[in-house]
Amino acid sequence: MSVSHIVDSLRHAAEEVGISADPMTKARNFVANLLFDRNYDQVKAAENARKFVQPQLDPLRTAKLIQESPHFAPLAKFCIAHFDAFMGHYEFIESVSSTNQAIRRGLFRRPRK
Repeated sequence: MSVSHIVDSLRHAAEEVGISADPMTKARNFVANLLFDRNYDQVKAAENARKFVQPQLDPLRTAKLIQESPHFAPLAKFCIAHFDAFMGHYEFIESVSSTNQAIRRGLFRRPRK
C-alpha cells in the first residue's frame, strides 16, 4: 500500500463528489497531515526509506488542522467519513496481492473448485 495511493484516492474521491481542494499540492499535504501527522513529501521520503507509518486519525490533530485551515474542513470531514472504507479496500487489495505472489512462487496451491 503506497502513501500516494491512499492520499490521492481520498483526494480524488472528494473531488468527484464536489469537494474541491485547490491547489492539489496543498490538498495532498493536508490529507497527509491528517492521516500521518507529516506533510506529503516527508511521508513519501519515509516510505522510500522503508519506514512506512500506518495512517491513523487523531481527533486532536484533526481539530487543529481544521482550525488552521478552515477551507479544508469539507475535505477533512470527507476523509474522516471514508477513511475506514478506503483502508479496508486497500487491505483487501494487499491481501489478494500477497496471496497471488505466494501462489506464483509455489508456496501454496489455489483451492480446487
